[in-house]
Amino acid sequence: MQARFPNLLTLLFLSSCLLVSAQTGEKPLPTSRPAAEASQQASDMVLGNVRVVKIEGTGVRLVDSSGETKNLKEGTFLRQGSKILTDKESNVVLLFDNGTTVNIKPDSEFSIEKFAQDPFEASGVDYQSLKSEPSKSVTRLNIPGGSIVVDIAKLKKNSSFQIATPVGSAGIRGTSLGIQTNANNPGNPVTIAVSTGVVQVNTATGSRAITGGQAFGIGSTGGFTPNPTGSANLLNTTSQVSTEMRQSIPVQAFQGAPPPTAAPPSTGNNLSAAQQQAVQEAAEKGTDALVAVVEKLTAESPEIAAEIASAAADALPVAATDVAAIAAKTAPANAAQIAASVALAAPTAAPQIAATVAAIAPQAAVQIAQSVANSNPQAAADIATAVISAVPSVNATAIQAATQAGAQQSNQLSAGVNQPLNTGDQGTTTAGQNLPGSNGGASGSGGGNPPRRASD
Repeated sequence: MQARFPNLLTLLFLSSCLLVSAQTGEKPLPTSRPAAEASQQASDMVLGNVRVVKIEGTGVRLVDSSGETKNLKEGTFLRQGSKILTDKESNVVLLFDNGTTVNIKPDSEFSIEKFAQDPFEASGVDYQSLKSEPSKSVTRLNIPGGSIVVDIAKLKKNSSFQIATPVGSAGIRGTSLGIQTNANNPGNPVTIAVSTGVVQVNTATGSRAITGGQAFGIGSTGGFTPNPTGSANLLNTTSQVSTEMRQSIPVQAFQGAPPPTAAPPSTGNNLSAAQQQAVQEAAEKGTDALVAVVEKLTAESPEIAAEIASAAADALPVAATDVAAIAAKTAPANAAQIAASVALAAPTAAPQIAATVAAIAPQAAVQIAQSVANSNPQAAADIATAVISAVPSVNATAIQAATQAGAQQSNQLSAGVNQPLNTGDQGTTTAGQNLPGSNGGASGSGGGNPPRRASD
């Protein structure tokens, strides 16, 4: 698998914007001590590894961040930027090297948007008995459709774990939960059942803590309904599957995993501690509160409008388009940078973000389309279509050419940054590790050569 991670382009994109600012005499981004410290902490993190420990059924597909699709195999190592699609009869179990296990149910779409951590040696960790994560980590998953069960080891103090859904995001400290989506149920399109621990769910209208033994349906407008139809079954399934996943973990699961690769910087590194706190607190209150805070902070510090908007979208992905819109209205000179940064934080909404910001700053529509396609090359065609529809006066040919150029540049840069991970059909061997369903055999057609190092 060719591993490409669009988030690695964030630094390149923001650097180019800084160069333009220097040439035009605009103020550079401020670097307060707290921001510098946060940036240093982020730069010390490495990309986490995720192992496919079990696949039931056929037709499980892996989509990398460039849009390339292939069949997924047991034993494959994944990193952030990977999307998994299951069909009606397939099921996948993943093990993250921070101790998290995920069961992806049939007819589901699941993405690993972020997964980075402080370096540690994972090859000798006993993941079957692991109770707390080995090092500080930052995790962001997305379940746009279908169902998952997640079992999360207790997180360290400064770690974060978030799961985005179509109607809100769940912040987790260490727990077992099930998430089920149903687009045909507008009353409760998402149900979250918590087996153990506590999950803080942020929606467009507010926040609620769901504790062990509870289940809530989440409405399309962000409201909460206790014990919706089917929630008892989801709770039982969550408890059962969490135990089964832990038992299915192979011995020395990460022996032979890809070596450490530096993680891209996290969003919001140039925000002060007070700005970061304001964003987080507003996100817990819902979209309206978050939009108001973004407008205030952006008006006060337009030079970091993209960072502010990106951090807000990261805190509440369901509000990403609204956040991009208010930031672009407040700092229109930075519209393209804002759209690209927010689309990185909420990639599934990239076309809508590009269209919304282009409608606000139509004179920059071509630049906006190219910048968003550069940060989300897999969605380039949809981005072009959305921008053309939102801005009828724009030259459609120019928009299409811009998105193609942005996507092509992104793929060329990321191809030079990362070598392929050691995946099942590149010769990952699982011999002797007794992977579930594999009978201890070798996964893939290769001879189990050592993984190639991904270039920094």
